[in-house]
Amino acid sequence: MIQSLKDILVVCDLDNTLLMAKEGLPSCNRTIIELFCMLGGRFTVASDRSPESTKRALDGLKLSCPAIVSSGAALYDFNDEELISLGEINHHHAIPALAELTNRFANLGVMVYSQQGKAYMVQANHDSDLLAKNERLHYVFTSVDSIAVPCAKIDLTAHPSTLLQVQKYLDSVGWSEWEYTMSSPRVLTITASQVTKGTALQRLCQQERILLEDTIAIGDYHGDISLLQTAGHGVAVSNAPQQVKDFAGQGVL
Repeated sequence: MIQSLKDILVVCDLDNTLLMAKEGLPSCNRTIIELFCMLGGRFTVASDRSPESTKRALDGLKLSCPAIVSSGAALYDFNDEELISLGEINHHHAIPALAELTNRFANLGVMVYSQQGKAYMVQANHDSDLLAKNERLHYVFTSVDSIAVPCAKIDLTAHPSTLLQVQKYLDSVGWSEWEYTMSSPRVLTITASQVTKGTALQRLCQQERILLEDTIAIGDYHGDISLLQTAGHGVAVSNAPQQVKDFAGQGVL
């Protein structure tokens, strides 16, 4: 039960929630967060980005506890530079699956990330190039067959209509080893089974000895639904799709 600010943990999505597309972290958001923490509240982020990209986006903003990164595949403590893996996609399973997807959808962009956040461009398109630019990713080109490390997550990029077809295909084949959700209108993110921002929040609360009922989660897109469902209080931003707002209940900014 929340009795004071010291009981509260606020967990906020990054892109299009905490960050603005052009200016990054607005000064007003930074000031409010710093004041909230100074008064005793706790604050962290839940990002689809890799640890490195998340750190750059935060631009020196101090967090009260580890961040949820890589769409829930890991927790990262920026104070101690410590990563805690919460689930990996077996690359032996990923290789034939990605080969099938790239054969079926020739215009699909494919970016694979290791747990440490290293990015591998398997197949490029305009949307994958834009993703890499916006997140300032350092990546290397590789082939599907050359993926030799367990994956934290996979980003598939394309026009929304193409990603809808990809989702329908994934639904039809029933790959139970994967979770997949739209993290933005042109990015479909894949993680290991039962690895989401919501499950990462549960692990974070266990680690930090915080009651889930004392958490407030803020998000803007389908990849944040598990986070909003898991937190004690879910809040969607005003530009979120209606489905996301429905999961937030009455909490809309």
